[in-house]
Amino acid sequence: AAVSIPRFAEVREAMGTMLRSDRSSEILRQLYLYLETHMTDATLSGFAELVGYCPDYAGRQVRELTGKCFVALLQESRCSEAARQLGETDLPVGQIAAAVGYANESHFRRIFRQQYGKAPLTYRKEMRENRTEIV
Repeated sequence: AAVSIPRFAEVREAMGTMLRSDRSSEILRQLYLYLETHMTDATLSGFAELVGYCPDYAGRQVRELTGKCFVALLQESRCSEAARQLGETDLPVGQIAAAVGYANESHFRRIFRQQYGKAPLTYRKEMRENRTEIV
């Protein structure tokens, strides 16, 4: 039986052609659903509990499956929703920040600028100008 065991190099070479397991796909689906439905109170511990992993292992799984840490994904999710609200509503930035889970408006503005390269109000203005040009 020992001759039938593949060598490490053969295993490593074959790994690139293997499909992710259904469990990995399910974890990803649950991760994005969790971030969407728990935007204001999402935690790695909460996600870990949902999928039945310890927080350390869940964090490693998130990074392995997405290439990003849980906090970075949460920030992206929050900023994406904030961008949507900025483009579609007249809500004040502070209210949008609170609605997506940031208690500190200044922190939200800093994170948003990192994600989109511009301040929230500048983003809103440009979205409205683009919408006017399309119409």
